[in-house]
This record gives sequence, C-alpha cells and structure tokens, in this order.
Amino acid sequence: MKPNILVLGGDQACEAILAAGYPITGVNDLQAPAAVIVIDVRSGGVTKSYEIMEALKLALGPRAGLFFAWTDETPDVKTYRTMHKLGFDGSFNAQTPIAFISARLESAIRIQTMSDEVQSRMKTLESFGAPRFGQPTLDKNPRRVLIYGPPCPENMRLAAMLETLGVATIAAMSSYTAFDYLHKGNFDAIIVISKGDSANSIAFCAALRRNSRLFHLPCLLFAASDFESLEVAISRGASDAVRAGENDELALARLLTLIDEKRRRDALNLIFHNAKTPNAIDRRNGIYNQDFFNRHLLEIVERSTQSRKNVALALVDVTIIEQSLTSKSPEAIRKVINQCANMLSRLIRIEDVAAILDNGKFAVIFPSTPAQTAETALARIVAVLESSGFDTGAFTEPASVNLQYEVIELEENQSSDEFMARFGEFMKSNHFE
Repeated sequence: MKPNILVLGGDQACEAILAAGYPITGVNDLQAPAAVIVIDVRSGGVTKSYEIMEALKLALGPRAGLFFAWTDETPDVKTYRTMHKLGFDGSFNAQTPIAFISARLESAIRIQTMSDEVQSRMKTLESFGAPRFGQPTLDKNPRRVLIYGPPCPENMRLAAMLETLGVATIAAMSSYTAFDYLHKGNFDAIIVISKGDSANSIAFCAALRRNSRLFHLPCLLFAASDFESLEVAISRGASDAVRAGENDELALARLLTLIDEKRRRDALNLIFHNAKTPNAIDRRNGIYNQDFFNRHLLEIVERSTQSRKNVALALVDVTIIEQSLTSKSPEAIRKVINQCANMLSRLIRIEDVAAILDNGKFAVIFPSTPAQTAETALARIVAVLESSGFDTGAFTEPASVNLQYEVIELEENQSSDEFMARFGEFMKSNHFE
C-alpha cells in the first residue's frame, strides 16, 4: 500500500502518478493525508506555483508533505534550478520515465520519514538524558562522480560539463575498475555511458543495487540512440536514464539533485547511528529498552495523529527450539536472545525502532508505515532469523528459533489516547504484561 499523492494539475500528471503505482487524493480534500503534492507549473509559472506551495504549507501545517513540480516536456536548466532553490523537491514531465517517477517518489518519501523520525527520536532521547544532537550536517566537500564507459567523446564532454559545475570526475573503462574505485573512493554518484552494450550496462546497474555498500549511490545512465528502453534501465537499477545528446545539461542538473538527496540521507543515517544513551539501551544486547519504547511510542503516535500518517506496531515472540539447545543453561538461552535482538535491529530500516520488552519478547515500531507493509517486512525478517544458527557457547551445536508476530496500526481518526489504550490491551492479549 503506497501513500496518497495530491495532484494540482491536469490529466497528464494524474495519469503518470497513477501509472507509477500511487493513489491520488481528491483535489478538494485537503484534510486527507498526502505524502507528496504535485503542482503543475506550466500555466501559472514557477513564481505562482511557489506561492501556491507556500500557501499549502501554511494551511496544512505538519500534514504538508513533499512538493514536486510538473513542467513542460523540455524544461530549461535555469527553470529547473530555480524550482530547486525555491524548495521544490523535484520535478517531472510527460517525457519522464514512469519508473523514474516511481523511484523518485519512493526515495523522497523515505527520506522525509527518516527526517520526521530523527526529530521524534531526539526529543525522546533527550528525556533520557541524551545531549541535543542538532540538525543533520550535510557533507560540504566537493562532489565526486565516477564516469564508467568506453573512451568516447561523451566521456570527455560530460567530464568537462561537470567540471564547470564544480564536480570532480574520475574515469573507469571496465566494470572491474569501476567497482574497485567505488569501494576505495568516496564518490557521490556514478555515470554509466552505454555505447552499443545495453545488456552490460544494465547488468552493471543491477550489480550496483545488489551491493550492500553501494546500493544507495545515484546512478545516471547515458544511453545511445539505439538503446531499447530507458524504463528497463531504471527498473533494473539506474536512478535516472537519458539518451545521450538530447538534454545532457538537464540530466546533470537532475544528477546533482540526486547527490544532494544522497548527502541528506547520509547525514540522517549518521544521526540514527549515534541516537543512543545508556538510560535508553538494554546493555545486554544494545537495543532500546522497554522504558524508552513506551515513551517513544507515545511520541510517535502523537506526532502521527497530528500529521495523519500511518504507524504500525509489531510484537514479536522468539521461542528457542529445545531440540536445538545443547546447553539449556540461563546463560546459553540469554546468549541466543541477545543475538536475536542484535540481528533484529540490523534487519529493520534505520528509522524503525526495535526494543526488548522481556526475555524473548520484542516490539518494533514502523513509522509512516501501514500494517500490510510492516507485515511484509516482518515476514522477510522472520525468514532470516528462523534460518539462522545461534551460538550458545564453546563446542556446542548452533541453536534454532521460531518466531511469532502480530501487527496493529494507528487507525484513521484514532486519538493517541485511544491507540495507547488499545496497545495496552494488545500487550495483555499477547501475554506481554
């Protein structure tokens, strides 16, 4: 289930958003939650659209989501940069591949969720004695882009264009060299130049997305005129795909936007990794304790009722399979539970919150997430944990576990007090008193 999009424009924008898989909120229902608002800037112009955006932010308050512009089919670079400076989170048009629209909306909404959760988590942690973390600090170092492709005029031309934008570039002629550079260097993005080898180019993009260290790296594919489908390239791993020579300057401007988005995500990730304080952490396994969980759940629910966003909550019960336990000592059992806690915290998204409530009983909060999506994520997590072996001590066979879970979500028009009362009953029914 994807979040709603509000479109202020004609049928062209609506059709594209629907094709990207997102439901559209009625234009007359500003009370309905919309993760993104798309404004058609073609008729009124950028200045008028900016005024509309500011008015909507004022009217919607905390319910205001992200703002994207719908532009002419060939917007000039100056207009694109102006919209970006005015506060639009991106732009689309009739020529934008549907796969790109889908991917950009998903990424932008995810970063907004991370940003909201950072604010909530800092507030809760401060009540546990943590120092104020401050706002995310973006990387101010010059941007660096790797250009992968055969020696060709496009390679040199793109490097020269990026240099005028203050972006340093390094060229890689083979996929082996490209991945070697990416792993050793600190790059903000990669450009893949496809010259008659579309299959290899798509395979490279797909390999990039499968790499645990590089899958968030923006990847712009410059395709030759005979390249079959830009949609396929994006669906297989490219962040953006264009035909070389059609509007290279605009493509690079979009790439810089993706780089800025990546740096914002990196800054948020750093805050999440440091978002701990001894009073909020279970020292046996390093995840949040029940006191923090109870207080933070209330903070998230109150924030979500104001912004009318989803919240899903899962209770997870871990049972050690007795036949797999060589040693049934309390120390061995506790060791398995602590390993499960550590794995659980690593398998959820960084904006999700895992806490231990009792020995073998856990809770996970999924901010801005409907129950169906949370259940899908939990099914994958359970599959990993149940197929893992857990150390119980020296010279013993690995132990195995079974997991059971149940999910509830914040219902529409439900107050925070009503949800917390429902949560209490949920805990009792699952023997989490």
